[in-house]
Amino acid sequence: MLLVLQSPFSFHYNSTSASQNGNTSFHSHANLKSPRRNKNNEKRYKERIVGVDVRNKCSGKDLMEKTREGDSTSPDCEAVKKHSVPPLISAIKATAEQNAATFNFPGHNGGRAAPLSLVELIGQRSFLHDIPELDNLFSPEGPVSDAQREASKLFGALDTWFLVGGTTSGIQTAIMATCSPGDTLILPRNSHVSAISAMVFSGALPKYIIPRYDLQWDIAGGTTVAQASLL
Repeated sequence: MLLVLQSPFSFHYNSTSASQNGNTSFHSHANLKSPRRNKNNEKRYKERIVGVDVRNKCSGKDLMEKTREGDSTSPDCEAVKKHSVPPLISAIKATAEQNAATFNFPGHNGGRAAPLSLVELIGQRSFLHDIPELDNLFSPEGPVSDAQREASKLFGALDTWFLVGGTTSGIQTAIMATCSPGDTLILPRNSHVSAISAMVFSGALPKYIIPRYDLQWDIAGGTTVAQASLL
């Protein structure tokens, strides 16, 4: 099996057992570039692009002023306004407004037990949203599940999983879930150390690609499938 690590956020691998055509791709939610498309997800991709266009048309100062003045907007814009608050934000806001006693760590009880000097610096309201888990991240059924579903629509992905350990845990999971001892992992020389450690743990063998250099920004860029195909 051949796995290509194009960047810290995008994975592609080829395996005859992966699918009927032998091609499967993994895309992290952190990759904001257009995902690879096929006939099965073409419709979803178009819907995602249309959604982004509508949000762009219905955002900004003009829309805020029209809304404040009570002017009517298009049905698309009305839908955007209705669903513009992300599920997690809505859940945090609703929980903070309950004004209930809290016993989770840290024990500032919504700011009521916070040090006076800190309250004077940032205000008591800053502590209201420092709350415990709103859902089970390992098996979400509430706002986390809703947020991941919305993120999948935005990214044009089948599924999205939120990480709390940074992209390191995502990179390690993707590599170790797809690579077996002796498999070849193609990755750029500027890969994050998490990719190297995952390669060691999985037993995969590296083949390195020199990344493209962006002269305009004076930084090393990513690699392409075309570069990998030359190996």
